[in-house]
Amino acid sequence: RYLDELMKLKAQAHAENNKFITWNDIQACVDHVNLVVQEEHERILAIGLINEALDEGDAQKTLQALQIPAAKLEGVLAEVAQHYQDTLIRAKREKAQETQDESAVLWLDEIQGGIWQSNKDSQEAQRFALGIFAINEAVESGDVGKTLSALRSPDVGLYGVIPECGETYQSDLAEAKKKKLAAGDNKSKWVKHWVKGGYYYYHNLETKGGGWDEPADFVQNSMQLSREEIQSSISGVTAAYNREQLWLANEGLITKLQACCRGYLVRQEFRSRMNFLKKQIPAITCIQSQWRGYKQKKAYQDRLAYLRSHKDEVVKIQSLARMHQARKRYRDRLQYFRDHINDIIKIQAFIRANKARDDYKTLINAEDPPMVVVRKFVHLLDQSDQDFQEELDLMKMREEVITLIRSNQQLENDLNLMDIKIGLLVKNKITLQDVVSHS
Repeated sequence: RYLDELMKLKAQAHAENNKFITWNDIQACVDHVNLVVQEEHERILAIGLINEALDEGDAQKTLQALQIPAAKLEGVLAEVAQHYQDTLIRAKREKAQETQDESAVLWLDEIQGGIWQSNKDSQEAQRFALGIFAINEAVESGDVGKTLSALRSPDVGLYGVIPECGETYQSDLAEAKKKKLAAGDNKSKWVKHWVKGGYYYYHNLETKGGGWDEPADFVQNSMQLSREEIQSSISGVTAAYNREQLWLANEGLITKLQACCRGYLVRQEFRSRMNFLKKQIPAITCIQSQWRGYKQKKAYQDRLAYLRSHKDEVVKIQSLARMHQARKRYRDRLQYFRDHINDIIKIQAFIRANKARDDYKTLINAEDPPMVVVRKFVHLLDQSDQDFQEELDLMKMREEVITLIRSNQQLENDLNLMDIKIGLLVKNKITLQDVVSHS
């Protein structure tokens, strides 16, 4: 930190055409860095105290920690202490959930943001409570314009309010007020409002003030309409008005609906007729079957008479058709054999080889082989001079092969030994004379 500040100081001196910085400038820079580091250390300690106070859940301790001068937090108000506690502890839990770290703490900018948000929430909650109070007063006064203006206030956040229903809103809300009056007035001066974020704000009807702490003698005022009750009344009135306007704007559609109803009646009459016909299905089926049977029988008899009158032509056509089918099957089969002649040869060779192999095994293993097998291999049973000569040649070739194998093995051993000696010679383990003498 010293180096960074001194480098900045030197750059500033160069910018002012000063070649060197003075001792006083250096001392002032060192004092400034020490002061900044001390303030940062105290601020970190203050942040730790704030997080500890939040974990304890005591709003007053949290307020005291927020008011530590070293933290340099702005906008800290004593009357919002409970909301500071709720807002900051929620932010801390959300941060721990996001980072998957239960020990996560809030830093200075997050704490300052929570304070500003809490102050903003307090202002909005106060305006909201005053807006609800204004609506109740306007309803009690019976002034439709005043009631409509209060309902359309953006601080209350009611939706679905339309000017055309002002009188209906007034009468409906006044009726709700009468029901509350009939239930009894407890004369309480406190009203609890549920505000954005899921918090409760307590409003005093006499002082027009409020706070986030529940009063010790808190009892909900039984005469004040809540936002939910007001919104429910507005939604009902607006929905009825929209429904009425929808009917007026869709007279053509209603006419079509009537036409559909009339069509339904006609279809119902048609279905009644169809049901009557369905009940008479057996008689209808009998009539239809008799008529179709007569037509089919007549067509069959006409066709049979025609064929009988052309018997010779029919026989000739049948014989030609059968001859064509037989010739086609024969040619297709013959072409199939021609296309697969190589496969047929392979199959025949395989079958003959298997037959010869089985006959040979029978000749060797059977005590009394069949005459057919003996006749097939009788030429192999005669031993001639040529057979003995072939046997001698085979023995000579076997001996030559054995001799060559042994010679190759000896050469491999000599080659391995020579590799070892060359390796030792390269490493200067033995001399060339030793290699020659051993060779």
